[in-house]
Amino acid sequence: MRILKRIGIGLLGFVLVLIIAATVVLWYVFTPEKLTSIVNEQAKEYLTCQTNIEKVEPTFFSSFP
Repeated sequence: MRILKRIGIGLLGFVLVLIIAATVVLWYVFTPEKLTSIVNEQAKEYLTCQTNIEKVEPTFFSSFP
């Protein structure tokens, strides 16, 4: 039983470190500066009018009802 408890704690720690690392990497990749350039490029393909998007910020939870 002690072995299963140690394996469980180790696995939980590994998953926690993995989630934290993924969050940091995603925050680095999806910075507002990088997202703004991506959105401006995609807007040219889908919109026929002239657009100028100054800043894009990801708001995953602050805009959720």
